[in-house]
Amino acid sequence: MTAGDQPLDLSNYTIHSQIRKVASSVGFTSMTVGITSAADGELTLSIGSTDTGSMKPGRYVYDVLAISGTNTRSIVVEGTVMVRQGITTN
Repeated sequence: MTAGDQPLDLSNYTIHSQIRKVASSVGFTSMTVGITSAADGELTLSIGSTDTGSMKPGRYVYDVLAISGTNTRSIVVEGTVMVRQGITTN
């Protein structure tokens, strides 16, 4: 959301997202970003099973970087994710 709780129109933005053990970690996993509705500022984040399978259980941090057509860079979402070891084998 932008100031005044208006959605950020993502039509002219490139979006990137990474997840790391801590913000200063050199290593990271890129998340796939899908824009669900550019006009409404809606997107989805996902990580493939190969990448999640190689992550050690624990708390991680992530952010979503939006880069405008004029190269203005803004972190639009950030947070923490808990990665847990799988239990089910089938």
